Amino acid sequence: MNRFIVYASVFIAITGCAQTQPQRVNTAPELSNTVKQTESELLTSRAKAATELAAGWFQQGQYATALEELENATKVLPTYAPAYGIYGLVHHALKEDTKADAYFKRALEINPNNGELRNNYGWFLCRVSREAESVEQFEKAAADPLYKTPDLAMQYAAQCATRIGKMAVAENAYRRILANDRTSFIANFGLAETTYRVGRFNDARAHIRNVLGAQPVPAAALYLGACIENRLGDRAAESSYVSQLKNRYPGATETARAQNGDCD
Repeated sequence: MNRFIVYASVFIAITGCAQTQPQRVNTAPELSNTVKQTESELLTSRAKAATELAAGWFQQGQYATALEELENATKVLPTYAPAYGIYGLVHHALKEDTKADAYFKRALEINPNNGELRNNYGWFLCRVSREAESVEQFEKAAADPLYKTPDLAMQYAAQCATRIGKMAVAENAYRRILANDRTSFIANFGLAETTYRVGRFNDARAHIRNVLGAQPVPAAALYLGACIENRLGDRAAESSYVSQLKNRYPGATETARAQNGDCD
């Protein structure tokens, strides 16, 4: 059976990424007359500014310019971990994954407890088919009390675990999301899929019903619902899902497959 997971757009958590064209500032950030920075704080400010510029250029696909800014950042402060994290993302975009891996590891050597760096490294590992390693990174990201989006890390962990058939790991990750948000569409849908795939059809039914309040209900969710009812032998419920697919998504692949009872 094709995977039902609705993959979210890859979210790369880069604090302060520019949304407009980045502007190079040749001077240090202006300081208040009443606030003086130590030399260490000043170097950190300069490295942070250059890294944020690099992140902005990276988002716009201007990789050469991003690398220039990262060079500036690491010259100013060679131990500024976020710069090496962005280096990793840029080199992955350039299909230089050996370099990317080395830069991610360097970032984590400097700051091993940074959830944002762990999340981005996990994303990279999953992208290069190192799923088992990626799950470990996502779990460490979620364990960081200062990381702002632990549920996102768990979502990625579940999706990567599913790719290699680690359904128990995926289920655990989705349940951790539900512990924070019982109404999470991603978690309930993910649990419906994982329990379906291991033959726990009644559990799958319970979870898919929890997503039916979404507006609109995605075709993939209605299709999964039809397949669950097919396996449970409830033809009336299966027919209801198929009718909804025909009405809402008449041209969708899921609709054609559900009509044919194609749930393999």
